[in-house]
Amino acid sequence: MTTDTLTNLITAAEVWRPDSSGERLELCSGCYGSLESISDARRGYAYSRGVGVVGRAWETGVPVFGPADQGDFDGVYLDSPPAQLIAIPSIKSGECRGVTLLMCNDDGQGAAELWRINERHELALAEHWYAHLERFGRISQLVKFPRRAGMPGKVWADRFPRVMGSIATSPHFVRAAGAKAEGLSTAVGIPFMKTAMDLEAVLVLLSAAGKPLTRVVEVWAKEPGESELKIVSADYGPFIDLAPASRRRRLKTGDGLAGLVYRDNAPRLTCDLQGVEFPRGESFREYGLEWGLGIPVFVGEQLVAAVTLFG
Repeated sequence: MTTDTLTNLITAAEVWRPDSSGERLELCSGCYGSLESISDARRGYAYSRGVGVVGRAWETGVPVFGPADQGDFDGVYLDSPPAQLIAIPSIKSGECRGVTLLMCNDDGQGAAELWRINERHELALAEHWYAHLERFGRISQLVKFPRRAGMPGKVWADRFPRVMGSIATSPHFVRAAGAKAEGLSTAVGIPFMKTAMDLEAVLVLLSAAGKPLTRVVEVWAKEPGESELKIVSADYGPFIDLAPASRRRRLKTGDGLAGLVYRDNAPRLTCDLQGVEFPRGESFREYGLEWGLGIPVFVGEQLVAAVTLFG
């Protein structure tokens, strides 16, 4: 194992939840890394619907991308503001259960894409952020995905998230040649549903091996008739020795990050991996992983999966 300091394009994250009135979102948790200086000011802030990327994600029910500005940081001065903000809503049958905010740098290669259904009933690129991936971005704007085609199309058809590793050589990743040319290695796709049957959008996050958005990505879910959670897809990057024990792991509701997502029906963020992810949290610490994020995936009223990111 290594204890070298790792860097990700996601440098800080927050989870915002509705307050008791349901009219504003207040900070539930934050992991800030090099942006720790803003943590006190952030705890005194709240978002109204439609304000900043967090408020717009709440209002629209789909992820929103944007640069850091005063509408998102309440005028807090940042010496080195994030290059990009990604706000990810968690909506359960019309009810906002929380919004996750990712703060990203652009000193590596990575991407976030939002795919939405066009007039031809195909998925087309509606919003995007490409960090040093201009050529890949130009190609992606020309690509359309019918239902079941490519990663976005499969996420649409299944109404279920998926993680795909080795995308540069995968026959199932339509843009594999472009991914290979740019050094991209991992993709995760997450559906956002308008109703239990109708898709609103698909979020795709793309990482390069050298400096990914995040180091470990997993999807947890329950088999029909089962009460325990297990991993259904994952990518561990260079930390492949985490995979066997992780894939054997079974979680009850409330156990581990994914179990907490299922208990609360809401996103969860922790800087205490040793405690929350015991016993494998010790291995996370030795690898230099510092935080974990769990994002619920809802289809109507049903929580169908939890996507966990570790960085």
